[in-house]
Amino acid sequence: MMRRKPWPAGPERKCARRGMTLIELLVAIAIVALLAGVAVSAFGPVRASADRAVAMKQMRQIGTALHQHAGEHHGRLPGPMWPGQIPVYDPDRDGRLARTLAPYLSVPTPPQPELVDLFVPPGFERAVGTGALMDSRTYVLNMFAPLPDGQVVNPWGNLAHEEPGSGRQLALLPGELWALSDADQLHPRVGSAPWGRNTPPEPIHGLNRLALLFSGSVIQIEDEELEIP
Repeated sequence: MMRRKPWPAGPERKCARRGMTLIELLVAIAIVALLAGVAVSAFGPVRASADRAVAMKQMRQIGTALHQHAGEHHGRLPGPMWPGQIPVYDPDRDGRLARTLAPYLSVPTPPQPELVDLFVPPGFERAVGTGALMDSRTYVLNMFAPLPDGQVVNPWGNLAHEEPGSGRQLALLPGELWALSDADQLHPRVGSAPWGRNTPPEPIHGLNRLALLFSGSVIQIEDEELEIP
């Protein structure tokens, strides 16, 4: 009967059990890093697309609330309003959509200021960080809207000069005009405004910002359409 050959001993056995060499380890690390880089580059556009979809849904909800408010206030928009909108419900502060539209958005109305997630686009939070949200301006309102007759009006009224209930008749505003849009420091309506420093340094959705129209639709909008007429 043939006898099984014993396991090699000495140097020959050591070679059979050796681990990875330094070069093999470096190659493995390089491959893992390359695959991770490919995964991250592929995930970036997917995340940006998802952020945009969520932001559009949030804007549509705000648009629905605006129309509901108008339906219960003789057709008028909320007003007067500040141009830069903070995503905070504050029972003691006027001029904020987060407070005025809370009843139409099922938003809690606590006795103390509280962040309203619906008014924070996901891309905005990534741009400024969670800690800065209470003082941030997530949206900018269109305070200079041209009418078909050539007149330019402030749809929301001005807190410095007008009384509550000064919002314009929604039905008199062209539906294709933008009502609010993403806020950032490069926005034509932000410019050197004192509250501009509380916005991201550049648009959060790439080249084109998102805007809610007075009709309730949400679109991607060009800089030219955001400039003061």
